[in-house]
Amino acid sequence: MPIPLDYYEWPDPPGPHTKWIIQTVDPSVNDLKKDDEVYFASDIPGKIKISNIVCTHGGTDSGASWKGIILTGAGTLATGARAVNPPVAIRIVSSHDDKGDHLECRSGTGSTGTGCWTADGG
Repeated sequence: MPIPLDYYEWPDPPGPHTKWIIQTVDPSVNDLKKDDEVYFASDIPGKIKISNIVCTHGGTDSGASWKGIILTGAGTLATGARAVNPPVAIRIVSSHDDKGDHLECRSGTGSTGTGCWTADGG
């Protein structure tokens, strides 16, 4: 059975992916689009952050509300807050199947929240 990546394996290094490629975006998220690239860094002990978002299709989306988010994690789950006013809590969880590694981001309160975006390892 495939094993999902722990949150500290999302950045490169130590993880196997240099970037994560956005696959789906909820309409409520207006600064990301399909095929945008998400980069993680692990330069804070015990935490990771979204270090950069790259728009790959010439659109106006900047990923500004996602850049710099500090995430605290345990296992395959990491949590943080989106840089909007007021801040919105987010949860990102990793999974793995026969097609590869995946991330799913959800926002808001509650155990599951509302969908934000999904990404595949790239």
